[in-house]
Amino acid sequence: MSKLREEIDSNPQYIDPTTTLLEVENKIDILAAETKGIFSTPPPKPENPTEPPKEAEPKAGAEEPENKNDLGADAEMN
Repeated sequence: MSKLREEIDSNPQYIDPTTTLLEVENKIDILAAETKGIFSTPPPKPENPTEPPKEAEPKAGAEEPENKNDLGADAEMN
């Protein structure tokens, strides 16, 4: 579009530009159709700031003792 604007500004008004009004209208219609879906979607809802963030819960089978040398109370009895 800037190229067309430069051409219109540089040529006298009695000379027709290389781009016709129909071509400009078609380009505007195409751009409007491409952006309609983007602008018609509602914005996402804001998250509730009062709820604390949920942390990932560890799996029950994946628990390991903090100290690998600690075998528990059964090992001390032997």
